[in-house]
This record gives sequence, structure tokens and C-alpha cells, in this order.
Amino acid sequence: IAEYTGELIDNEECSRRLQEANSRSEKNFYMMQLSADLVIDASSRGNEARFFNSSCQPNAESQRWTDGSTGQTRIGIFAIEDIEVDSEITYNYRFEEFRRRGKKGVTGSKVLRCLCAAEKCTGFLDAQDEPRLN
Repeated sequence: IAEYTGELIDNEECSRRLQEANSRSEKNFYMMQLSADLVIDASSRGNEARFFNSSCQPNAESQRWTDGSTGQTRIGIFAIEDIEVDSEITYNYRFEEFRRRGKKGVTGSKVLRCLCAAEKCTGFLDAQDEPRLN
């Protein structure tokens, strides 16, 4: 569907930007972990993929692949089922960061609740696989 594009930054810069955004009470973040030490920040240099929402019953998924001509790792959003024209594109964010840090996330706020309203909604935007009570 689309490659997830943006500015490549390291983890230290990512933390700095998240803290800065949190101090401004920003609620939307457009960042995706590319590798152990690199993050794609799509906040100001991203494309339409940054606006795809999360769902616990998505119609797409994110995948990493290596560009054979450059050797660079990239992330794309790929359909996992047929998607009707004008339908919302969704994938499961599965925020690892929020799960690893427990009830305090990168932004310093509580774990983010999922609002997808899917039948099998887990209730949270983290890496949990089992549904939880809301």
C-alpha cells in the first residue's frame, strides 16, 4: 500500500523529540522503530502511511524488508485482505515500547488505550496479544 517514510533518527534523538512533544502536550506521534538503533520520524517528512490508524482487527500489516539494490532496511504497509475503495487502512501498532516500560510509556503518560472498537479489541495500543477487559 505504502512505504512508511520519514526522517531517520537514533534512539537518543527519538527520546528527546518525544519529551519535547510531551512538554507541548502533543498527543499524536508518527514514529516507527526501524532497527535496534534507528527510528523513522514521519512527523514532518512522512507520507500518507503515517495517518493509517491502528486496529486489533486490521486489514493491513507493517513489514520490514531489505532493499536489494541499496542494502537498506525499509518498512512498508501491506494489505492482508482485499480492501474496498475508500475504506480506512488499518494495521496493529503493537507498541513494544509501552509494554516494555510497563504503565509508563515513552511519553511519560499511561499506556495508550485502543479505541478501534473491533470485536476482539485488546483495549491497549501495545504488544499484548490477548484481549483485556476495558
